[in-house]
Amino acid sequence: MRALERKVAWGTMLTLIVVGMLALTTSIQLVMAPGVPGDVYGPEGKPDGKVDGRDIAFVAGCFATKPGDARWNATADLNVDLKIDGRDLWFVASNFGKTDP
Repeated sequence: MRALERKVAWGTMLTLIVVGMLALTTSIQLVMAPGVPGDVYGPEGKPDGKVDGRDIAFVAGCFATKPGDARWNATADLNVDLKIDGRDLWFVASNFGKTDP
């Protein structure tokens, strides 16, 4: 049995468990950490409780990448489709100005 884990934006954990060659069992474990959706980067390199220009700049810096590319960062893949594109930028922009209560 082999488990593949991928940490995604704001603390969500997705787990895929593969059993054998033909059987596939999926297990999705959602663990939401406190925070604001779209808050991916702050002054210390981690989420800071607000969605601002740093978050947009972080995702834009990874724009047009996929796993294996030098600038790829899974944290910027907000919709977890294994590419950083306009949808990820839109997600941050649509939450711009929101703060952690």
